[in-house]
Amino acid sequence: MLRRSLGQIRFYCQKVDPTQAFDFVPATSHDMPDIVDLCTKKFIHDEPHSKALGMTAEASKGLFEYIVSKALHYPYSYRIHEKGTKNLIGFRLLSIGHRDHSLDVEPMAFVPSNFPAVIRLCKFHTCLSLHIENEGRFR
Repeated sequence: MLRRSLGQIRFYCQKVDPTQAFDFVPATSHDMPDIVDLCTKKFIHDEPHSKALGMTAEASKGLFEYIVSKALHYPYSYRIHEKGTKNLIGFRLLSIGHRDHSLDVEPMAFVPSNFPAVIRLCKFHTCLSLHIENEGRFR
């Protein structure tokens, strides 16, 4: 087993700069066919969940088109090329999610338990939290 000190690991990590080997290009909506093509031709054959589900290019194309099109609406996605070439080898898709609060589920009403073990556990936690508050922690 190789043993390296923390200083050696930091030094090695500082030497490795991904911009030396790759070009990071902001992705636009015009890049969608290339990104979807990379997903359906290479990604589904390497990604464990896709392999386990036996996904095919035809079956997954609609899903990837949906994901990529949603992400490319925002200026945060990147294409990754081999340095100095137009060869697409990866991508980073980022999107902004919007939460629809009308779909939130209201929590259930609390129903106290009649089981002695549960009651003891609740009393213990209540006593412990009061002790911690009195000691001045978590204020």
